[in-house]
Order: sequence, then C-alpha cells, then structure tokens
Amino acid sequence: MLRPWVALGAFVLVIAGSIVAVMALAKPPSPSPSPSRPPASGVPSASATTGPGGGSVAPPMGITFPDFAVDATVVRSPTTSTAQSKLWYADGRWWGALFGPATNRLGIFMLDPKTQVWADTGTLIDERVVADTDMLAAGTKLWAVSGGSRATDNHAIRVRRFSYDATAKRYVLDPDFPVTIRPTGASPAVIALDSTGVVWVAYAADGKVWVTHTLASATSWSAPVAFTAQEAAVDATDVASLIAFGPGRIGVAWTNQRSGIFFASRADTAPVDEWSTVESVLPGAQPDPQLNMTTYPLTDGTTGVAAAVSTTNDQSAAGRTLDALTLAATRDAAGSWRTAVAGLVRDRHTRPIVLVDPTNRTIAIAATSPGSGGAIYYKRASLDQIEFDTGIGVPLIASTAETTIDNVTSSKGPLTPESGLLVLAHDRTSGLYLHGVVDLGGDAPTADPADASRPKLPTPPPKATTTTLIHDTFEPSAVGSVVPAAWYTRPEDPTGRMSIVAGPTARALRVSSARTNVRACRDFSDVPATTLSVDILVKLSRAALEDATILSVRGSGGESASIRVTSKSVFAWFNGSTKIRTTAPFRAGAWYRVRATIDQTRKTYSVRIDTGGGRLVARASGLRWRARAVPSVKSVCVETAPAPPSQTIDIAEVRVTQIVTP
Repeated sequence: MLRPWVALGAFVLVIAGSIVAVMALAKPPSPSPSPSRPPASGVPSASATTGPGGGSVAPPMGITFPDFAVDATVVRSPTTSTAQSKLWYADGRWWGALFGPATNRLGIFMLDPKTQVWADTGTLIDERVVADTDMLAAGTKLWAVSGGSRATDNHAIRVRRFSYDATAKRYVLDPDFPVTIRPTGASPAVIALDSTGVVWVAYAADGKVWVTHTLASATSWSAPVAFTAQEAAVDATDVASLIAFGPGRIGVAWTNQRSGIFFASRADTAPVDEWSTVESVLPGAQPDPQLNMTTYPLTDGTTGVAAAVSTTNDQSAAGRTLDALTLAATRDAAGSWRTAVAGLVRDRHTRPIVLVDPTNRTIAIAATSPGSGGAIYYKRASLDQIEFDTGIGVPLIASTAETTIDNVTSSKGPLTPESGLLVLAHDRTSGLYLHGVVDLGGDAPTADPADASRPKLPTPPPKATTTTLIHDTFEPSAVGSVVPAAWYTRPEDPTGRMSIVAGPTARALRVSSARTNVRACRDFSDVPATTLSVDILVKLSRAALEDATILSVRGSGGESASIRVTSKSVFAWFNGSTKIRTTAPFRAGAWYRVRATIDQTRKTYSVRIDTGGGRLVARASGLRWRARAVPSVKSVCVETAPAPPSQTIDIAEVRVTQIVTP
C-alpha cells in the first residue's frame, strides 16, 4: 500500500481510487522519496487514469532506484542535455550510456529488469569526460554521437556505430569507426535515422544551425551545411535537435533566444538541400535553450512531432507566478504547431523532456524542480486532449538523501507496455545516478529500492571482456579515393604520401616514402592504466638502408613500442633504449600480422609477428617501453625508412582493443 507523501507549503496529495496530485504551491515542496516498493496491484493502470473528456491523466508515482555514484568533481553533468537521449530499450531490457564509477569513461550499461541494477558491459562509447552523447538504437545497430562544447580538438564531435551480439548481450564497435564529423566542439549533437537508411546529425555552432548526413557508406559523411534562414542565426548557448517522423520525413528544431523556437523538415526522398520553409514552434524572444523531441501517433497511422520546450518567464522582471514556464508542443499532419502548458513559473520546472505512450495514448512531460536541482516530477495528459493538471506534478525520481537531482533523460523511441517508462537522472552534489520506473501495463519491477543489500556499484563485466577502440579495415574506401581523415602524417612530411589501394581482401592504406621518412598515424581513445592489444596487418615493399617501422605505438612525448624491419632484412624491436635484432627473416612484399600487447601500468609490452597465413615468425615478452616518460599511449603509426631505396607500407587492417577484465 502506498504511503502518503509529506510536503511543504500548501501541498496536499489525495489518494482516492487513483493517485491525483492536487498542488497549489507558491514554492515547490522538499523532495520526498518515491515508494520504497513497487505500487500495489490496486494502483490504477495507465489506461485507467484518463480524465473526463480525455484530458489530464494523473499518473502513478515513479519508483526511485538509487544506482551508483561517479566523481561529481570530474563528471559534472552525465545526463545532460535535454536534446539528447542516454537510454534505449532493446532485446527486452533497458540500456544506458553511463560513466563508470572507477574509470570516469562513458560506456554501455545494461539494466537487469529483475534487480534494477546496472551492469557494465565493458563497451566503451567515449573516453572523454567532456563528451555529451546522444544514443540511437535501430534494430541490431546502435549509433552514438558525442562531443564537447569547446573549440578544441579534444571536444571534436565523433560518431560511432555498434552491432548487437544477442548471445553475449553486449554491443561491439563496428569497423572503421569512430568518424569525426566536426574537428571541434559544438552544442550537444543529436542523431536520427531517416526511412531511406541515411543517418543525420544536427547541432548548433558558430552562430548557426548545422546538419550533416551519411553518404555512400555509414563511415562517409557529408560536409556540414548551415541553415541560411534568418531564424537560424542563433546564439552561442542555443541548441538544435533532430527527429525522423512521418514516416518519410526528417525534421530539425532549434532554439533562438532572440526570436523563438523553430522547425524545418524535408522529405527523405527529396534532394538533401531541399528543406521546408521555417515553422514557428514557440514565437517570441522568450525560449530557454532547452529542447527535447519525440514522435506521437496521428489518426492516419503516421507520426507527428512532440516537443518539450521551456520559456524564460521565470527570469523576467515582469514575470508572474502563473505565467507559463514549460510547455508541450505538438505538430500535426498539416504542419501546424500547438502548445499546452505543462508547468507554471511557480512550479520552478526546468530541463523538461517529453515521453509518449502510444498504447495508452498518453503524453508526459518530466522536468527538474526546483531549477537548481531537487527532484524529477512529471505530468501526463491524453493525446486526444492535451491538457495537464496544474501543480508541480507527481514525483518520478525523488530521494530524501539526494536533494539536488537534475537533468532527467530517457529514450528516443515511443514507450510500450513491455518497456514501461524509465528515466535516468543524476545528483549534482553526491554524483549518484538514480533511475525512476513507472509500469505502463507490463510487468512492474519486483526489486525493492530500499533493500540495504542492493549493490552500490554496477555489476562488473564478465572475465576476459574486451572492448574495441578502433578497427580500421578501409573497406568502405574505393581505390584511389580520399584517405580517411583519421589517418594523418606529420606537418613536416610531404603531402600526398597516403593513398587507398587494393588490399589482400578489399582495400589497404598505402604510405609511400619520399626523400625522407614519412610517418602515418591513427589516434585511438586514450585510456590510461589499462592493457591494450594493438594488431596490424601490414606489408613492406622492400628493406632499405635504414630501419622501416611497421608498428609504432606512441603517446605524448614519444614511442612506447616499436617493431621494425632492418637493413639486413630481419625484424627488430626495442627493450627500453636497447635495440634487439632478431634472426627472423623478413620477406619483401609479404603480409604480416604484427601484434603488440601494451601494459600501461607496468610500462612493458610483448610482441608477436605472424605471417598473413598465421604462422609464427617471432615473439618476445617483458619488453620495457622505449620511452618510459610517456604517460599513456594513444596513437598507432607506421614509418618508412629515412634512407633509400624508396618504400611503400600497406596497411590492410588495424585493431586496437582494450582488455577490460583480465
């Protein structure tokens, strides 16, 4: 049986048949805990809470589950921004993009539906603590776009795609990812997939709203294009969002703090630069740079666009407590927008998101209150008549211990009875993740969030788990095409020394020598204090008068591991500063698979060289890093000899794998 909720001010919660929140507040109450156990079976179902005339829908309170804490001084806002989605539902369970408590790195976590405890799958999304990430699940594929906000290369926007392994219950990074689509940061980027299979990304930067999309392959992206409409001249803190709807249309929305919130769309089959005239979602110089979108079902079987938006009426000198603060905006099949007030200034809502349950035909708005952080509240209305009750709403995530809960996030897709409603938030003071659950007609969770034995850390990855940091095959590239931008040479090297050629199975990257040595490199995620396996399939055209480096693993300040072919046509490597020449012969023009296992804690490495067919050529272990001052490794390179005759080095495959658990 549900306990009554204690509130401050004039806050009365009446439970009479269904849970109805009646709140007339001059200020919000102190956060109260969600029920310690799932609601009793007597609590009305979502479909039973439609109000008279199909209007307001008083929802049940969420069940709050405390998860685990991250360092709040390092990971400051892991569930921001409202434009992005950190959760998705696939294979009968919820998944999330969360920062690990020990590593402060963004990875893929899986929620156990019975225990409501997150499990770390060991798959890395982004190593950068500054990365804001948007997730998109599409069948067995999972897309992630991540980046920071500053104009530096460490904040670059990158796209990754993962494939789902149903047997192992985890996602694996696809070959030839990540792809950098912007070399510096921007507003939080959002990703969507249209009906033709083209993937789109939108963001705001440099005072403009930008879009980019995939071309012939998932790893080939167009140059970003900015909207030229006057309404798309935005401020530095404005945001953009993106959604596929219809089906058959892709839409971009953005905030413009000088003139309103706007939207433009295009047919998936139209030319990529053919966008509709700009539509006004919320006119007037009053919007906050907060925007979240999803789809909702229309009567003709297609989908419209629903958005959660926010005003700045609480910041206006003339603002009144009964002025609108948060709203739900909906676009119908004709392209007309309507808004419904979800919260007033007195409710002190901020950072709202929108959630749609097509089965029960409801729309919900969830938001933080008070704005500085407290608890997550939500309201629900019928899609047939979108009218929200007055008041602060019903607690969705709340805690007596955590009092600065903020930045609620959920999934892009429509909710179902099987998925239920699940949201994630974060306490800004303690660093604790918390998630809230509402039963939508499926199975309610049976776990007790108040159980003292409930783990305070996520379940670790299974033993021998690895995660791929990069896996380049060059297969998407055509012979003679542009070299992937991830590969680069040094500033002092001559230009034009890299090209795409035919490889042993598909394509290869060729590095050609000049009068001096040429070094070609590829960066990967910098994950210190871990063990990495760096594997390269490589071919050297001939030996030269000096060493050629067929695998170099480098970090800031120098080289850790170095495997070479000498002028005597034998393989060599370094043990500390000592060069060790082997007796293993090198054969010109033959493919070799070279692997270096890098222990970044002990600063040692091992080497194994096989023929392309898998026959062992040479190996060694316990080798000391060539430059022990290197703090960690983050680049894989090859380098032609600095002396004649001329050489080419072909690379058919490069894989860098982190050994998550030994």
